[in-house]
Amino acid sequence: MHCDANAIEVTDLSFRYPDGTQALDSVSFLIEHGRRVALLGPNGAGKSTLISHLNGITLAQSGTVAIEDVPITDETVHEVRTRVGVVFQDPDNMLFMTNIGDDIAFGPLNMRLSADEVARRVDVVLEAMGISELRDKPGMHISYGQKKRAALAAVLAMEPAVLVLDEPTSNLDPRAKREMTDLVSGLDITLMIATHDMDLAWAMCDTALVLDEGRVVAHGPARQIMSDEDLMVSHGLEVPFAARKLV
Repeated sequence: MHCDANAIEVTDLSFRYPDGTQALDSVSFLIEHGRRVALLGPNGAGKSTLISHLNGITLAQSGTVAIEDVPITDETVHEVRTRVGVVFQDPDNMLFMTNIGDDIAFGPLNMRLSADEVARRVDVVLEAMGISELRDKPGMHISYGQKKRAALAAVLAMEPAVLVLDEPTSNLDPRAKREMTDLVSGLDITLMIATHDMDLAWAMCDTALVLDEGRVVAHGPARQIMSDEDLMVSHGLEVPFAARKLV
């Protein structure tokens, strides 16, 4: 790990889909290690496209994406994926093995770690996520909230330097949402959280990055940005409830 390097550095990143949609337009930003970044924007802003670039699911058409000073290319994408963990919104897209233990072991095994190290990591993240009892259960037989935790565990088992979460609390009941928020809050890792849950972003993040129409329209201290009502409303967002109470 390059501890003195920036966690994420995106420079003039642009991406256009085959139908002509300009999903990202000269996006540039830098994220230091240890930051907790809220990735905000209306539907269609380019958040999902940006996320897909951060671990090489999509490679840059123009511009660069670097993780800990390693530019993402065809040659480096396998290494980068050990450094950046992405937990997608739908956990069913991430749980495909015969049981949860095997789902969690999948990433470390593909990193060619020893059997003992894989077993250790599986044990650690099952315990940390509070789902040890789910080890032998298939993903289809557990609750949605448990699936969300299992998907997070599967990524954390790879011990990434950067964790990207896409709508981590979507479709969760209030209790499961609170439990997921507590779990994520306790992680000592660079975080980027794409969310429409403004109260979650306000509570958890120190930095905000606002996208709209594929461009960065704001990047800076989270509470300063999220309490700017004119800025938020003009980009299809709401001021968090906690920020409204401060006015």
